[in-house]
Amino acid sequence: MKRVIIIFFQFSVFCAGQLYIDYEQTVSVGKSSQFHGINEMDHKGISSIPGGYDFIGYIPQKNDVVISEIMSDPSPAVGLPEYEYIELFNRSDYHINVNGWAIECGKTVKKFPDIIIPSGEFLLLVHEDAEEMFIMWGDCVPLFTSRTSIPNNGVLIKLYDQKGILICWEEYSDDWYTNTYYRSGGWSIEKIDPERFCGGKNNWKESVDLAGGTPGSLNSVNGVNPDTIRPVISYTEIPEDLTIRIVFNEPMDSSTQCIHHYFLLDHDIGYPSEIMLYPPGYQSVLLKLSKPLSPGMVYQLTVSDELRDCAGNKLRATESVKIGMPEFPVNGDILISEIMFDPLPGNVEFLELYNHSGKIIDLGCLIIAMRDQQTGMISSWVPVYEGNRLFFPGEFLLLTSDIYRMMSGYRITGGTLIEVQDLPSFNNNQGIVVIFDKWLNIIDEFEYHQKMHFPLLTLTKGISLERISYDSPSDEPGNWHSAAESAGFSTPGYINSQSAESVALYTGIRIAPEIFTPDNNGRDDLVNIYYSFDSPGNLISIWIFDSSGRIIRRLANNQFVGLKGSISWDGIDDHGQRAGLGIYLFLIRIFDLEGRVREFKRTCVLSVGGK
Repeated sequence: MKRVIIIFFQFSVFCAGQLYIDYEQTVSVGKSSQFHGINEMDHKGISSIPGGYDFIGYIPQKNDVVISEIMSDPSPAVGLPEYEYIELFNRSDYHINVNGWAIECGKTVKKFPDIIIPSGEFLLLVHEDAEEMFIMWGDCVPLFTSRTSIPNNGVLIKLYDQKGILICWEEYSDDWYTNTYYRSGGWSIEKIDPERFCGGKNNWKESVDLAGGTPGSLNSVNGVNPDTIRPVISYTEIPEDLTIRIVFNEPMDSSTQCIHHYFLLDHDIGYPSEIMLYPPGYQSVLLKLSKPLSPGMVYQLTVSDELRDCAGNKLRATESVKIGMPEFPVNGDILISEIMFDPLPGNVEFLELYNHSGKIIDLGCLIIAMRDQQTGMISSWVPVYEGNRLFFPGEFLLLTSDIYRMMSGYRITGGTLIEVQDLPSFNNNQGIVVIFDKWLNIIDEFEYHQKMHFPLLTLTKGISLERISYDSPSDEPGNWHSAAESAGFSTPGYINSQSAESVALYTGIRIAPEIFTPDNNGRDDLVNIYYSFDSPGNLISIWIFDSSGRIIRRLANNQFVGLKGSISWDGIDDHGQRAGLGIYLFLIRIFDLEGRVREFKRTCVLSVGGK
């Protein structure tokens, strides 16, 4: 097999040169060999000293060169030239010539000239007008002719060798920045650990260098950052009745994805007949079935924990996920369950939907829109999801325009979270939200108003409106209420704090345990005051008295609570001191929206814990 060998040589008094040789005999990769030359001459005709020259034959391997830094939005400049750039790093032990290599940024493909990246060094890919500006930071290649070759919001970047073999790739996104300040421009994103090849967002961070980036040098965030987290299944899709698409939360090892008996479907479907993979990240896999799925039936797909991510971590556990053929929704199948239309500064609006039907719904057939209150015309409509994602009976769906801000601003313990880039903006005072199917049949419609909030609240900013009952119409004003303070003023992804379905079998107040021992041994360390009401809009106050009738703790003062919940006492008084042993009286006063006042008295014993 013929190899092209690059020979570097140094004349005793002249500059270094290089020579390309077609070598007919196979060269041992990575091992030292010797080239014997006689009377080589430089470009001036001066002969070199004859003799032997040592060289190492090497063919670049996958991830020998990695993408280590990306400046996609250089404006406004922080301290670097106002031009985009991509930084490559040669992490191998060998010099690598990238002549004929190509880099692909979305639809832009550029080929490399004859240039070498020395071992452990960097190469900057810059705009053709910026080479002179960046040369002070290191070797540059003027590849780009457009100032928007590297999209600000993200794109898939792939690096190929001269034979078209993929060397490395990154699919960056502007949500890799931790906040809007860095995202607004002038800051690069840098790879943390160059030895981690498929970490995605978890292995990238905005530069912390005062210049806004570190082109041509060690990244400012450089560090050891191995992937030790096991992958999980994010969601499933059913493109058609004979195919299932499984999407994982990170890039996967393709060699484990193509093993048929790692995927088993119940109800006599069995293993897939064919498996299709999706390079370069292999973050999803398409299973083709031997039998079609039956409408209305929920299947269980068991996925082996032998599947691994690209770092070699096994699937978190043998997972069993729900699968089923979707059906078309009708009016009332999907209901608006909660809306945050006036969030706190820094937080984000969201809309929560609930599958109130017994159907599996394809989110790809749903549309969200706003209706103009004056004309009744529909505006700002956008698909809920681009694809075929499944929405099962009894599940919650959260729609937001910014997943990062949603997850950082709210307590989310369940539900499916989907980012809708062009989600309609909700007016802070009032508006009409409509859910359509793809044929524009109305599935649900809700006209909200700020006056629907609990009247005793002095401020409503940062408080969501929750649906009370899924069996009552959306346009019934009494079917909506402010989310409870005890629930954090919103319940995205789980049962509403004011939901009628959350009411327990009892209505009233109870205390448990009757004897508690706050000694931090994990048994009966707290006494809990449980409340449950048959209607929303309740304020609760709790005072605790000792056996002498003295108030020792004001546990709650007109706290706005939901239909069901609890408040705990840890045995500490208002002065931060531990209360003594004995019997304590709880005076609990409930004030509701209709002006009714109810009082409850309950007792408990603070005792010494047993062994």
